[in-house]
Amino acid sequence: MVIAPTAESVLPDETRQRLEQIGTAEIVVGIPGYYNVDTLRHVIETATRGLAHYFPGHRALVFSVASSTTHEMRALIEGVAAPAHLAVLTSLIQAGQGRGMAVHAVLEAMARLGAQAGALLNSDVPSITPAWLDRLIGPVLRDRFDFVAPNYVRHRHAGTLNDLLVYPLTRALYGIDLRHPMGGECGFSADLAHFWLAQPVWQDTDVARSAVDIWMATTAVAEGFRIAQANLGVKRRDRRRVLPPREVFHQVMGTLFDLMERYADRWQAVKSSALKIPPFYGDELCDEEPEPVPLDVEWMFRAYLQGMHHHAPLINRVLAGESILPPRARSRAHHHFPPELWAPAVYRFALADHRGEASRGDLLDALMALYYGRVSAALWENQALNAAAFEQLVIRFQAGLFQVHKHILTYEWERR
Repeated sequence: MVIAPTAESVLPDETRQRLEQIGTAEIVVGIPGYYNVDTLRHVIETATRGLAHYFPGHRALVFSVASSTTHEMRALIEGVAAPAHLAVLTSLIQAGQGRGMAVHAVLEAMARLGAQAGALLNSDVPSITPAWLDRLIGPVLRDRFDFVAPNYVRHRHAGTLNDLLVYPLTRALYGIDLRHPMGGECGFSADLAHFWLAQPVWQDTDVARSAVDIWMATTAVAEGFRIAQANLGVKRRDRRRVLPPREVFHQVMGTLFDLMERYADRWQAVKSSALKIPPFYGDELCDEEPEPVPLDVEWMFRAYLQGMHHHAPLINRVLAGESILPPRARSRAHHHFPPELWAPAVYRFALADHRGEASRGDLLDALMALYYGRVSAALWENQALNAAAFEQLVIRFQAGLFQVHKHILTYEWERR
């Protein structure tokens, strides 16, 4: 059954007409954003092969969406060969809109076609394989899961915001171990897609820009939808265009703080020791060393020092009397930011935002300075560790400390 979308349409008339011509589909695979033409074509071709191999009896749409394109790129996308039961379509959203609005377009297409399952794929991942489609969509169609989160092996430089802040914070808050809550790839049911479409977040919000992935994962968990995970192996990206780090940090952490307000009753009810591990689909991840990813850790250290100086009054006020301020350092050799200090600092900033002790922009700028300090210390101090050891001794250990210190947040939240 085709269900009309509940949110205002972001699709141009031409795309809506094309969807009417397609009529129905059981699966919609969305690819938000165009970056590298060759990589995008590889992702589209891989998606069509995966759908043809693993879901041969299902009508499906591979839907690529961005805010700009060319006639050559459009011809390239829609020229990808596909079996008769698979359609390939590209569409534009309004110029200047972010990833969130492209995701909205995918959800809208899914609703218009009455699809039972949807998936999102990043457009800049040359490491994608056809099996990704089975692992993201299969749990939805075969086992009736609502949200399938990705699980990969990535280089330690590739996702520091996720690994050392977003992952441990969301794990502690909601008591569920989703390793890559802002990974970008995911699978989801029609019920969850309709829930997302009905939320008032699609106009001029951080979710509509670059924070949509963490919003989707968190709402799926907090609203009680059935969760699974997909082992996707090693993930490599070929991204040529990235948002400024400050913009991403503000949008992601601002969204997390908003969700903490919305779901306060739910995360407060989760004990610090509670941890659910959603089932995994696909082969167990191997201990492979991923390709190095460039990251200017020296720049992060300098940003930490500058931020600590510029935001010293606010940082001292937020962390006053807690003995959790990291020691000052003027050189790499003396830089140390113990993981035991990081979770309490993050929770104190969340409380400061909740109480309105300073503007959110100032709080996030100060927290970002501390984040640069924690990341640069973690990377420098653990250079000798291989990927598997770094995962266990740094990332997982840090996540455990967020659980240990959660009482700071739950005890203080209602106090003014």
